[in-house]
Amino acid sequence: MRKTRKEYDAKYRLTHLEKRRAESVAWLLANPEKGREATKKYRLTHKEKMRNSCKKWRLNNPEKLKAGIDKWQLANPNKVKEAKSKNKAKRKQFGFIPLNNYFNDSNGHHIDSERVIYIPTEMHEYNRHSVLKDRGMAKINTLSFNWLEAEELYVNYTRGTLWAK
Repeated sequence: MRKTRKEYDAKYRLTHLEKRRAESVAWLLANPEKGREATKKYRLTHKEKMRNSCKKWRLNNPEKLKAGIDKWQLANPNKVKEAKSKNKAKRKQFGFIPLNNYFNDSNGHHIDSERVIYIPTEMHEYNRHSVLKDRGMAKINTLSFNWLEAEELYVNYTRGTLWAK
């Protein structure tokens, strides 16, 4: 009995596994852009399979997972600080809608229970206040809005759009 093309290909793939892997790696190195596109397409069409595969890997490799997370956190300290601010706001039942971007040596100040303005840490810590008890909020909010306005003017000035029509 003669084998079909499908059966032959399946047997060939199994018997020449290492050779096919080497060829695949060589092709990916030679064509990185096409490789990324193919990977993206595969991940989109096989979402559930990828989710299960990633979950299985995380369960089987907790030390590698932790090492990867630690490496990313060291490389992205600003994103880590912003994420921690968001989580802290959630725990306090506050929303987190930033009105400006995070910058080094800044703290997120809640002007109300939803909106946040990043202001210098020194300014935020010097002025005692509480959103929940509405204590000291008028003063710190005035300072925060002044800071936001000055920051916006500075950004527009440096972009050359301050007086543009």
